Amino acid sequence: MKPMERRSGHHEFLPHLQITWTSLYNSTESTCRDLLETWSSLEAAHYTMKIFLAFLLAMGIIVTQGDAFCFSKLFKPGEAEKGCMLDGVLYPFGEIPRTENCFRCSCSKNEMHCCSLYHTPVNYDKETCKVIFNKKNCDYEVVQKHPSKPCSGYARVG
Repeated sequence: MKPMERRSGHHEFLPHLQITWTSLYNSTESTCRDLLETWSSLEAAHYTMKIFLAFLLAMGIIVTQGDAFCFSKLFKPGEAEKGCMLDGVLYPFGEIPRTENCFRCSCSKNEMHCCSLYHTPVNYDKETCKVIFNKKNCDYEVVQKHPSKPCSGYARVG
């Protein structure tokens, strides 16, 4: 083989090498673009999960407080000058975390709004069980009338 022929063959290979490098560069650029798109979609999914978690937390709070028994007491002008009267007890203006009878209240000169801190048991076996209110825990306890019979399968409502 003559030296010129060898050189000629070598030059014929260069365009193929350039095409290979160009396609490799383009595929690398494409891969980087794909990685950025994937990362962006993962960030969007993470953000969506945070929103969903906040929604679940809010719903949990609403459901927990949703069954509470609530009432409002409106005052006539001048009736609540020093605070709010409930069950013979005078409570100061503002938020009241717990009254003597297990209510959470807010007191203003215009009204007193209260919600129970307990839920009343229902659908229990009244033949074998009885309900006792525990003021210390602000909760009802369903206990047996006779120690040999269990008290189970009851629900609670506000």
